[in-house]
Amino acid sequence: LYIKGTYSNKKFPCFVDVNSGTKFKMKIPFDQCNVENNGGLYQAVLIIQHDDELIMPGDAAFNLECDFTKPKDIPVHSSVITEIFDVISRISLADPDPSPKEIPEHQRMSVVNRSNIVSFQPKTLKFGKDEL
Repeated sequence: LYIKGTYSNKKFPCFVDVNSGTKFKMKIPFDQCNVENNGGLYQAVLIIQHDDELIMPGDAAFNLECDFTKPKDIPVHSSVITEIFDVISRISLADPDPSPKEIPEHQRMSVVNRSNIVSFQPKTLKFGKDEL
């Protein structure tokens, strides 16, 4: 598991070398790991690569977004209102291939949640035949 653009460094927390298992956790600091900050919209691409050197069919990539640009008014006291930022988290499929092509719109899946946690568990992912 690694964030796109950090594979050559292979350093934690941007790279996690996984040998087995089906559940993984990775905390990605906003100020590291090629995380882009576009005015409070933080974006990164998570790559799941099975081979140590090559991206192969069956590997996956996900666009990760945390959006802190939407202010939310919270009454603290009847006469005081403070502005804090609501978070919107989003995960969507991306192409693990390092070329700049995008997944066609009809094949994109996305999950959005209005919290700091979002879980992406597609029921079906159809991959093409493994070809070289």
